[in-house]
Amino acid sequence: MSNEEQLGAKTLALFHSLLSDWANQLRRDVSTLEDGVVRQLDALQDRMAKYEEHIDEARILRFAKELAQSSGGRGDTGGVSLLPLVRQFMAQLEAGRSLQEVLTSLVEAMSQFAPRVALFIIKGGNCVGWHGLGFDQSPGFSNEALKRISVPANADTVFRAVMTSRQRFLGESSAHRDNAHLLSRIGTVLPTNIFAMPLILRDKVAAVVYADSGDSREPLGEVEAIEILVLYSSRLLDLMNAAKAAGKTPPEFVSDRMAALRDTPPPLASRTAPGVRDEGSSTVMLNVKDVEAKALSKSAPSPRVPSRAPAPVSLDSMDPETRKQHEDAKRFARLLVSEIKLYNEAKVQQGRQQRGVYSMLKDDIERSRQLYSERVSPPIRESTNYFEEELIRILADGDAAALGRRPG
Repeated sequence: MSNEEQLGAKTLALFHSLLSDWANQLRRDVSTLEDGVVRQLDALQDRMAKYEEHIDEARILRFAKELAQSSGGRGDTGGVSLLPLVRQFMAQLEAGRSLQEVLTSLVEAMSQFAPRVALFIIKGGNCVGWHGLGFDQSPGFSNEALKRISVPANADTVFRAVMTSRQRFLGESSAHRDNAHLLSRIGTVLPTNIFAMPLILRDKVAAVVYADSGDSREPLGEVEAIEILVLYSSRLLDLMNAAKAAGKTPPEFVSDRMAALRDTPPPLASRTAPGVRDEGSSTVMLNVKDVEAKALSKSAPSPRVPSRAPAPVSLDSMDPETRKQHEDAKRFARLLVSEIKLYNEAKVQQGRQQRGVYSMLKDDIERSRQLYSERVSPPIRESTNYFEEELIRILADGDAAALGRRPG
């Protein structure tokens, strides 16, 4: 073989070697991305399952029965059961492909249960009119004019009340000092009573839903139906945001999870006597968050991370029941920490770089630690360190120093 042929053969061999290395690296990168997406989807699914553990099925069934026996307060439901109508609107909400489409559908659905309805977005310390229906009946005002309304969030209105309490309000329009000013901005009608409720996305009040009785002398009678739709929208939008974070098309990701929920309305806040705020009402997700927050602020200090790590545990030597308990604890710890990372990717990356992941995500970590402490039995919790191990593995990428200063 000539020198030229040898050189050509070596060049070709080198090319194939480089190509093979590049292809193998590409496969590894794709595999890593796929694993990450699968972990995120698992975390999302288990997060929803965690919320659904708190659903009071008996309460749902009681309310569904009441809905089936009731008729529309506005008189335009013709005495037909409201339950199929609520289900129909749930399906319409689910068909939305963006936040704007879902919120527009929500306002349109609400308009079937109250004379005047609106959605106000929280923006720059103000409640800004976004979309409303029923205001065309007010002389000198219109649905379009509602979009030019801006009310200070700190004014003593029903808006501030529901934003602060994170609960719904149903009562007289005079219940708050500055309500008169608010109502004068949205037409000349002085409604008999009003309803307001926070729309909560990712545990933050993003908007306020508003409804009133308009010029009717009849009080609002179907606010529970509105409440179902608001709670459903909150859950739907959280899922859509999570789907985007996981790189999935929202409708494809959401449809399977929401299909079952269409036939099972989320649990409702307890009914409120006119003029009284229901202090215990909220969404399933909010009840969980409120309980966690109160537990962290009022109870004994959060469980401390042991100063000395427990000895490694061998699952192979355990009986099946004990092994299952350990596996469940490890899995629950993984899910809690994966959820923190899923919604705080930027902070996690910044925390790793600054060697202070814990200080940047302290509140989220301690809420999850509290949940872990409540769900895992003391013998397992005291003999293992699963939660801390997942903090290091998932949030700190295996580098304990990157987690930074923490309880201990």
